[in-house]
Amino acid sequence: MLRKKLSNTRARFQRLRDAKIFSGWVRTFSENNVVVVTPKDMEYETGDTFVFQVYGPGNIAVFRAVMEYCSGNVLSLRLASTVHFATQTEDMRLLLEGTTGVLMSEGCNFDVMLVDVSARGAAVLSSGQLDKGAPIELHIDSNLGQVVVKGEVKYCRKAEGMQDQYRIGMSLKPDNRIDSARWQQILAAEAA
Repeated sequence: MLRKKLSNTRARFQRLRDAKIFSGWVRTFSENNVVVVTPKDMEYETGDTFVFQVYGPGNIAVFRAVMEYCSGNVLSLRLASTVHFATQTEDMRLLLEGTTGVLMSEGCNFDVMLVDVSARGAAVLSSGQLDKGAPIELHIDSNLGQVVVKGEVKYCRKAEGMQDQYRIGMSLKPDNRIDSARWQQILAAEAA
């Protein structure tokens, strides 16, 4: 059951032959196999061994896996060790696809695409660049109606492989009870 809850969660993994570190999202996690999607295509060799950390609900799953095949940015790996679970110290982040919104900060408005969300934060792709610490208001277009959350920019960096796009990470807090309930529903829907 816990493995099922790891779908759509963030993963960091290191290739043992050259110690290169990657990140991505777990698509499926079964008894013997894990399928991962990375932000960009990666070079690989069949048989490459990786050490994984997958950030799930309250736990980190740690294991080794061997590359069976890769198609562009989708990797299929065979588990090569027992999966160990440890308590995690950071919020679980969930992949969020197709959700848009408007990011407002200091008189500027940017259309954004949400990348991932957690209980206390989010990452978006934007054409606008913001400074760390800048106050923000994020209006999210969801199937529950518009959700408004406020917070501050934690980082802003050029998005890999995307011209004129920035990845902005932010801490967030819903502004009222309705937005707080909608935010929790968004998280629950993505975690299901």
